[in-house]
Amino acid sequence: MKINKEYVKDTFNHEQNLIINDEGKNILVAGCAHKGITNILSVGENICNESFDYVIGGFHLFNPVSKKYEDNELITSIGFELNKRKTKYYTCHCTGTNAFKILKETLKHKINYLSAGTTIEL
Repeated sequence: MKINKEYVKDTFNHEQNLIINDEGKNILVAGCAHKGITNILSVGENICNESFDYVIGGFHLFNPVSKKYEDNELITSIGFELNKRKTKYYTCHCTGTNAFKILKETLKHKINYLSAGTTIEL
């Protein structure tokens, strides 16, 4: 990020997430979770005072530019944290297929991968 002609580390404070409450279902649309999906979930749960039924978004565990994944232990620990909730997760591109496979081992049926053009019914 460039501020006053100098590059500084992006804090991602400009990122927004969407909370939808529809017919008794709480849905979080997280986009690309640069601040961490578990952090975003915690903030959203504090705002709603309850958990989410569905979370849709990339978990930012893969960098397509550098082609590097987050550490497998970190991905596994994120999976265990997400599994504490009753939530169903739909994740996308920046999670990465390898990270998705690791998360799937822990989350089983609670996580699905979305590709462009995929439709889901909540």
